[in-house]
Amino acid sequence: MPTLYGRKNIYQMNKYRLTDKLKRYRHIVNIVSKYGFGIIVEKIHLGKLFRIPIKYKKRESLSAPVRVRKMLEELGPTFIKLGQILSTRPDFVPLPYIRELEKLQDNTTKIPFDKIEEVFFNEHQKNISDIFSYFEEEPFASASISQVHRAEYQGNEVVVKIQKPDIEEQIDTDISIMYDIAALIEKFIKEADIYQPVCIVQEFEKMLKKELNFFLEAHNIERFRKNFENEKDIYVPFVYKELTTKKVLTLEFIDGIKISDIDKLDKECLDKKRISQIGLNSIMKQVFVDGFFHGDPHPANILVTRNCKLCFIDFGIVGRINEERRLELIHIFSGLMDGDSSKILDSLEMMGALQEDTDTKNFKEEIEDMLDCYKNVPIKELDINLLLEDSFSIMRKYYIKIPSNLTILIKTLITLEGIGLSLDPDFSIAVSMKPFVTKFISERIRIKNIFKDAVNISYGMFRVFKEMPASFTSFLKMLKKGSISISFEHKGLRELINIIDKSSSRLSFSLIIASLIISSSLIMVSGAAPLIFGFPAFGVVFFCVSAILGIWLIIDIIKHRSL
Repeated sequence: MPTLYGRKNIYQMNKYRLTDKLKRYRHIVNIVSKYGFGIIVEKIHLGKLFRIPIKYKKRESLSAPVRVRKMLEELGPTFIKLGQILSTRPDFVPLPYIRELEKLQDNTTKIPFDKIEEVFFNEHQKNISDIFSYFEEEPFASASISQVHRAEYQGNEVVVKIQKPDIEEQIDTDISIMYDIAALIEKFIKEADIYQPVCIVQEFEKMLKKELNFFLEAHNIERFRKNFENEKDIYVPFVYKELTTKKVLTLEFIDGIKISDIDKLDKECLDKKRISQIGLNSIMKQVFVDGFFHGDPHPANILVTRNCKLCFIDFGIVGRINEERRLELIHIFSGLMDGDSSKILDSLEMMGALQEDTDTKNFKEEIEDMLDCYKNVPIKELDINLLLEDSFSIMRKYYIKIPSNLTILIKTLITLEGIGLSLDPDFSIAVSMKPFVTKFISERIRIKNIFKDAVNISYGMFRVFKEMPASFTSFLKMLKKGSISISFEHKGLRELINIIDKSSSRLSFSLIIASLIISSSLIMVSGAAPLIFGFPAFGVVFFCVSAILGIWLIIDIIKHRSL
């Protein structure tokens, strides 16, 4: 397919057949129209561009969020993943849509075992039967990009996660189409500019490529194991590195209960209140101690063992947060709980979330109105979920864009609160967070950390001063060659310019009057014909004109108090 509107398409058409891509386009347009969104296809001229007829269908019995979810499910793995990632972005996706997108389930279509065997052989150059003493052909679980099979390796129960055949090529084609559609949206739907659709696709592609690389997931698991090696209440599965490649991941099998399966937890007589506290403590450690956290802790990804240990699985999506970001997040939470809108605004500005044209005055007023509703609520009764939802609603209104790692973290905390409340009615993430936040801040203000920050700042300043002469010389050379152009723009000088302009006009007008008086005087002295009442006619006319203009000038000066 040709590049659209001058935007470079990163996928080359010699890799994928044009006919296949056009077929996929037709499939997408038909499904989008089927769920009542044909108007969007029409607005971006996608139907005309590829000569695809748009069939408008009304789905009045279903709400728009439900139709969006069903549409993404029918569009397949790539679009399902897009929906799942968008469900972590409450900064620009409204709450009703997020709740529906959270329900998105991966395509559970099972791939025939011989196809899975082929992928395994291509990765290891060995048959499954050559490595495993036992391997279940029926998948233990089936997701959109992979299947999970139980097996036995060297006497140990394991699970083998194998990527579905040709899934990477299918995803590449879909992402290519997403780039094209995003470019069309930017071109034809100006209201979407603020969301930068192409940038969203770029971010999505980056995250999905990581999920497709099982080496990265294995690395994430190893890092979690190391971070929690001294925590007796958390267990992280062992990775069999010798059986792990980009498309195959082999892990220790964990026989556990989903954290959301309350009936089974009760049957096993497991302490639900303790489980909720273990989960919260583990997330707080990941955020405020390690700066590396599980990015998708929904109930299916958290297991509880029979000895009441928590086990996280599926490490395809993780978040990283440095100390500066943690401080900014703490300041935002602190501002929300203390009712301090200035602290929230300063933190958002520090992280670059505010746009150049953001109406900060009205934004601050709306935040203050919202905070008044929570002003006298005790921290134990504070619904952090509702507070964050209200905050994000205002942020969407003013196009406040939060960095993706922070939105993943906030979404993680919201999910965690929901899980915690299902286990313990008295669960309060706001109360539980307080000691971790206090400890983190006290760590930051220790002498050694202050000294460390001072050293880093000093080193940074030293580098700036050291590089300044070379940078200035380079700047002058570029300026001399014409590589840099400098333009000046005045601001706030309009009134002064108007005054000077008016003064110069009056001065010019005065000179003209003076010239007329002098000219008429010379003509009167000369006595040149024709004459009026014995005086030269031109002299009389010029005298009258100059008198009228002079009187008008005096009146204008007096009127504007400019004497």
